[in-house]
Amino acid sequence: MNVDNNRRFQETEKKIFTAFSSLAAQKELSKITVSDICQKAQIHRTTFYGHFEDVNALRSAVELRQLQKWTDGFLENDGTWNLYDGMYKFVSFYYKNQKLVRFQMKENEVKDYGPVLFQSSVSVDYREKYMKRFQLSDEVEMKCHQTFISSGIMNVIYRWVQDGCVETPEEITNAICKIIKCY
Repeated sequence: MNVDNNRRFQETEKKIFTAFSSLAAQKELSKITVSDICQKAQIHRTTFYGHFEDVNALRSAVELRQLQKWTDGFLENDGTWNLYDGMYKFVSFYYKNQKLVRFQMKENEVKDYGPVLFQSSVSVDYREKYMKRFQLSDEVEMKCHQTFISSGIMNVIYRWVQDGCVETPEEITNAICKIIKCY
């Protein structure tokens, strides 16, 4: 593998993600064009298309990347599950990016990320630990659990952001973890 080309590819992709995030804070997602992204990232259109099919593919990649960071935040280095730390990292992301999130919430409805995330991006090891942590016996129970939990979490966080993040990230994390531990 050509390490220099791989590094260049990753750096270019990072520029694209950064440009998209910057633009998303300023305008509706549906109004962001490939030209906007290329201009902001200082790349050519052909370079963009070497990474993504279109803006929707980039948007999906951004969402999936954030979800992957979220799931990774729940596992410690030794593989144990840490509900509070993972949730705190997730809530803190929304707190730090509340202006962007509030802007994008005008355009989007709350999505059910649970099934999408668990079907596509998490490792077998994570799935097993998740099932064990919540005492789930099969994939059907896991999908139902994930749909229920993720929808609830997102609605709580979206309400919090819409209300101006009056409570601290710690308070919201504590409230969510307390609810989840009831299961």
